Amino acid sequence: MALGFQSLYDRAEKAAGSRSALWLLGGVSFAESAFLPVPVDAVSIPIMLSDKRRIPAVILIGTLTSVLGGLLGYVLGWGFYETLAQPMLGALGVAEEIEGFTARMQTNQAAGAWLIFLGAVTPVPFKVVCIGAGLIKFNLPLFLAAAMAGRVLRFLAFGVLFWYFGDAAKRFMKQSSGLVTLLLLVVLIGGFVAAGYLL
Repeated sequence: MALGFQSLYDRAEKAAGSRSALWLLGGVSFAESAFLPVPVDAVSIPIMLSDKRRIPAVILIGTLTSVLGGLLGYVLGWGFYETLAQPMLGALGVAEEIEGFTARMQTNQAAGAWLIFLGAVTPVPFKVVCIGAGLIKFNLPLFLAAAMAGRVLRFLAFGVLFWYFGDAAKRFMKQSSGLVTLLLLVVLIGGFVAAGYLL
């Protein structure tokens, strides 16, 4: 996983100033929300740092494609749980957490919306939240609203940070690329660990 993660980050960094960068962002953002076990930050961060003028496009494209990917995750939970979603969650090590998570979502829709929002904005794997929501056929408009709000906040937070402190962040990442990769991997693994407690 580490090599694949580093390769994705390096590819995004090299393509950051090109037209293909936003296509790469959209593809990874969509797949990450549905099934890919890699945080979209590995692509969005180098693109944001390449040129602050691209930050609004990253926020917009990242949010829309991520929510569309989340909708695919919802569909996987809704109609293909046993055949596709459950084996995938088992491979990620979070299949058992789905039951407790879906039980809480069914009990209280407002609480369920907050869980979806938290899954969209924190390192907790968003795909797990989306599949769980589809599994219990959670209110679709409410799901989309919570997912959209959470993803906007996540991309916007990085966008504001790099808009004002992008040069300093870029210098730090160039000097400590190995450390940055390690930290993002810790966030990825920590998200799956947190899912076991939160969901």
